Order: sequence, then structure tokens, then C-alpha cells
Amino acid sequence: MPALVDVTRLRQLLDNDIWAFSNCRVDAVGSPVAEVDWLFYNAVKGTFILCEWKRYPSPVAQVADTGAPWTLKNGASVPNPVEQVARQLEAVRRVLRGSIRDTFFPDVDLLALNPFQCVYCPQIGATTLHERLRFGKVFGTLDDLALTVSNRWSPAPLLVPDDGRLPLAEMLAELFRCTVSQGMRKKLGVVAPSTEVSADQRMRDIHLEIAALHTELAGLLHAPSRRQQLPVPPILAEPVEKRAPDEARKPSAVGAGVPSTPMTQKMQVTAAKVTTHQRMKQHVERFLPGPDPKQVTKVRALKSAWLAALTDAELHQGEGVNAALFGSLVRPHFGGGTSFKKLLGTSMPAWCLAQAHEAGLKASMHPRIPGQIRLATPPRES
Repeated sequence: MPALVDVTRLRQLLDNDIWAFSNCRVDAVGSPVAEVDWLFYNAVKGTFILCEWKRYPSPVAQVADTGAPWTLKNGASVPNPVEQVARQLEAVRRVLRGSIRDTFFPDVDLLALNPFQCVYCPQIGATTLHERLRFGKVFGTLDDLALTVSNRWSPAPLLVPDDGRLPLAEMLAELFRCTVSQGMRKKLGVVAPSTEVSADQRMRDIHLEIAALHTELAGLLHAPSRRQQLPVPPILAEPVEKRAPDEARKPSAVGAGVPSTPMTQKMQVTAAKVTTHQRMKQHVERFLPGPDPKQVTKVRALKSAWLAALTDAELHQGEGVNAALFGSLVRPHFGGGTSFKKLLGTSMPAWCLAQAHEAGLKASMHPRIPGQIRLATPPRES
């Protein structure tokens, strides 16, 4: 069974037009029951991709084609995953060429209903020797797997109209002994009626939606065309070195120990926001110096920038780090028309929280401040 961190990563890399069926049992007539790790369907490209997942206690030394085992660097030989996925492919092919084809793709030739086969194994690295494979591919990273799932095309695409997507998903789920989740029904535009409504879940969804709106609003406020129209902010305080000697020795009206007024409090908050904005911008520009044509590379840099900001003690300030502000600062690096929800698979605050959990950090949404993410143990200043 794939690890939860792998499932989360795939959700970030794949958009809503790609369906993933995990841990399926395929019962095809004339074939033994096959255990399928992952079956992907790209609803835009019209392609099916079958994937076997393998994990070994040692790095893979050599990847062999069918007819020979794989060898690990510790000297062990393991059954060939390419042969395993080929046996599963036969059962999947039989299912697709039966009721699926008759119902949804009656005009497609039988031979065109032939899913692409592949193997994912994180123990495959740069030093692994690859024997040329006659069919399919092997992947050592989820990024490479997701790229193939997203971009692979077929000369005979297996496409259905929008109103046929849910029936296709339901039939696939029935044949592969799994279920269509509420989330998938919502993405397909249909939400099944529910007799029980969880108040906690609904409140969580509302918070995430509000946070997503804050992210979008922050992006609009910091857009280049908007910034040119904004007036120059007033200078809040004169540098000490420019004051007269007597003034430099006087305590500041905004300093500690002096009763604050509403105006001084407003000045303090404004100054704090400017400092937070500038410091977070430093993290963003450190990892995202400029536009990059590869989205996968940009998403990796985005994760590094966020984790750097989240673990910055000067940004935390007891209330956490604002994911909405982070989203507004990185948006120019991805182009003005980029939708983070489409790129990341969810809203920016939800993605930021998932990245913190994936990195092993105990993080949570602030109960009162939308888009604000806190750590259970705030970082200490160095």
C-alpha cells in the first residue's frame, strides 16, 4: 500500500482531470484475480496508465526486462516487477475491452484499449543500470511518474463527454472493487445527497474556502498594475542618526514603558507588517529567483521557500506564518494567470499545511486567523 506522504504528493502533482484508482482487485473473466496498485485515467488525454509500486530494503542495482530478476545493491535478486505488471495488464485489458468499451467507447478499436504499463520504485536512482524495456517504463521519482501520467497521449484517445464522466467513474469503481469518493463526485460536478452533515468538517471547509479567497485577494493587491497605483507609504519614524543629539537620547513615543495610543498601536502594526512582508519575500526570492518553464521544478522550489518561511522564528511571532501572504508573494513567479488550486490540487493554505506535515512538522491552522499556520513548537531565534 502506498504511503500517505506519496498519496499527498501525487495530489499536489496531478490535477483534477486525472483519476487515480488505488489498491484495486480486478476480476476479469478468464483471468485470475489481479491486485492492482494504481490505475490512472487522464480524462483530458483519454489515456489509461497501469502502475506497479515497489519498495526494497536496498537500492536497485539493475533493472531488467522480462525474463530476468532485478538485482539489488546488497546482492539480492527480487521478482521482476515488469513481469508482474504485465500479468495485471492482461486482466485490466479484458475489463476495459468488455463492458467499458461497449458502454463508453463503442467506436474504438479493441487494440486501442491497451493501457500503458509502468513501475515506480523509489530505490531506483542515478546509479541504477537500465536494460532496455520492450514495453512500458520504470520511474524512480513521483515527479517523473506524474509527468508521464499528465502528458502521455494516445492516437485513439478514450474520451467521454462531461455528463458521462460520473457514470464512467462509477463503472470503473464497480469493476475494480472500489468506491467513488465524495471529493471525486464534487470534482465531477455531482455531489451525492448526505443524510448526515458533520459540523466540524463543514466549518473546516469554510475556513479553507475563506483562506483561499484571502490568498486570491492578496494576489490582486500585490499585482504589478495595482502596486503602481498605490501611493507611497508615509515614513513612520525618522532614523536616529538624523535626529538632534537631544532627540536621540529621548525615549521613543512608541517604545516600551510608554503608554500607547490607538495611533501608536496602528504604527506598530503597520511596521510589523512591512517587516514580515520583506522577510518572507527574501525567502521567496531565495528559492524562486525567476520564472522556470518546468512546473515540477517550480513546485519543488515553492516547497523549499515555504518550509524556510514556516521555520523562521522572526516570521512566526507566536501566531504562526501567513500562508495567504506567502501565496501573494510567489504568484508573480508563476505568471499572473496561474491557478494555485489547479497547479497544487488544493488551495494554497491547505497545500502549505500538507507540506508541513510531509516534512514531519506538527502544524495546524490557526483557529481564529484564516490562512495562518502554526507549529506546535515554535522555532527559536538563532
